[in-house]
Amino acid sequence: RRSSAFTRRPKPDVARDQTEIKRIQDKAATEIKRIQDKAAMEIAQAKADVARVEGERKSEVARVEGERRLSEERLRAEVERYKLRGASLSTTHTGTGTGSEGGSDTIKIVTVTVAVVGLVSAVAGSTAVAVHHLDQTEIKRIHDKAATEIKRIHDKAATEIAQAKADVARVEGERRLSEERLRAEVERYNYDLRLTQTQDFEPNQAAIRENQTKRGGAGGPQD
Repeated sequence: RRSSAFTRRPKPDVARDQTEIKRIQDKAATEIKRIQDKAAMEIAQAKADVARVEGERKSEVARVEGERRLSEERLRAEVERYKLRGASLSTTHTGTGTGSEGGSDTIKIVTVTVAVVGLVSAVAGSTAVAVHHLDQTEIKRIHDKAATEIKRIHDKAATEIAQAKADVARVEGERRLSEERLRAEVERYNYDLRLTQTQDFEPNQAAIRENQTKRGGAGGPQD
């Protein structure tokens, strides 16, 4: 009979098995803690990178905005000085003639003065229009330049923040996968150990070896 061919397996050493289980569990717990600590460190670094990039972005935006305001103020001050200089040209001082020719000289001076004042006023008016147009054009250029620079800063910061968040997700995924593998390994070992403590473990193993032998497997020669 098949059962008579099997040798009764000696009673397992439960204390030794429990010690081995505890050793494996402790090893797995240590490894899991190491993985968690490493993941926590990498995640903290990634979050610090996010905060650093965000701070740099705000600082850069503030710098560009400050430069834009300063450029506008300088331009407006220059325009105001130019307008004041043009207005001063439109004022003139005239005197009156003396003697018999005083009346005619006065008329000539007034006539020339009116003509000059009219010419200067016309030039000053057209100049003011031109300066105002230049003022608006330059301010628009400054605004556009600042907007372009701010957009570049935002885009760069968004790219770096997205990369840091991707690193956090990657580290979290690797940590979970490592923990699952270790826990599965411990569970497999526990299952195998419990199986060795059952009465039918040895007969089952012997039957498996016998079937492998009959099929010409690696368990032994064919019958």
